[in-house]
Parts: sequence; C-alpha cells; structure tokens
Amino acid sequence: MQIILVLLFTLVVSVVPAVAQKSSAPSAKALADSAIKLSTWEIQQQPDGQLMFLDMPYKNIDKTSYVTLTVSKKTKMERPDFISVIVPGGIDTNQGVYIAFANDTIKNGKRDLAIAKDQRVHLKFENINSEFCTVRIVGGYSFNKETKKTSDLFRYFMNYDYVLVLFYDLLGHKTVVAPLGRFKKQYQALE
Repeated sequence: MQIILVLLFTLVVSVVPAVAQKSSAPSAKALADSAIKLSTWEIQQQPDGQLMFLDMPYKNIDKTSYVTLTVSKKTKMERPDFISVIVPGGIDTNQGVYIAFANDTIKNGKRDLAIAKDQRVHLKFENINSEFCTVRIVGGYSFNKETKKTSDLFRYFMNYDYVLVLFYDLLGHKTVVAPLGRFKKQYQALE
C-alpha cells in the first residue's frame, strides 16, 4: 500500500510544477492544492438530482489515462441511484474490476493503508467497447451470484477513507486509489 501512496504523491508532484512559480521545488500550498483538486468530485446538476464525477489518473503504457467514478443521486433520496466505474478500453475485460476499501492506520510508526479484506467486491463489466468499459452498481448495492452475498458499496464509500479500483491492462495489474473524505462531505451536502 505504501507503493500506492508513493505513486499518488508522485502524481501530485508531477502535476504541481506547472502550478509552482519561480521555484524548482513545489511549495507545500501547491502540493495541497493539487491533492485537493485531485480528490474533489465534480457535480453536475440534473433535472431530477445530481451526478458526481471523479477522474482518477494512472499511467497507461506511455500516457496518462483515467478511471472515472460516477455517483448519481436523485433529489431527496438518501441513497444513490447508481455508482459506476468507467475504465479505459484496451484492458483485460475477462478479469472485470475489483473494488476495495481501506482506512488510514499507523503501522510500525508509519502511516499505512489497512485494506478491509472482507469488503472487496469483484464486478463484471456491463458495457464493453474499444473506448471504455463500465460497471454499474444500482442503488449502491452489488450482488455476487456465486456467494449469494449482497454488498453495500455506498455504505463502504461513507465508512472508509479510501476506495481502490483494481483491474488488468496490457501491462498487468493496476490499482487506482481515491480518498473519500471530500466525497462524503460533498455527497452529504447534496439535496
């Protein structure tokens, strides 16, 4: 998990130099601003509610690609209408996508992520084309046909510090991590 945090920090540091002025090292404020921007969900008003979007960058062969999380909320409804995960095309669609959740912990005096092993969910893609693959989680609930277990992904979004999206592309395993602190605040502020 430390590798994931280092990668996220590396991504933030690589984004910041364009923001930092007249300095070879990014300022703490520029780093903080970039981290906030990367974890702030865009909100789009709809006639019957709102859509929340978060684009999570990752390195895809020789370019930066994005995994997009979308949460649709109907006005005056507590739970989301759906949660979707959109992954760029050109991945191993047979593997599907795994969603996991984690909390911040201190391990051996160092900050670490504790993945909730019993909260991992494997989802098959519903829509597959050359540009993207999509998983849609209606009502925020996922049902596993093999285990006959229903998972409340929305509750996990609200109770954990991070969501992890795991999938396989041409280079192998990819894990993209998004902090959920801003999501919780933004979602609770919706009508």
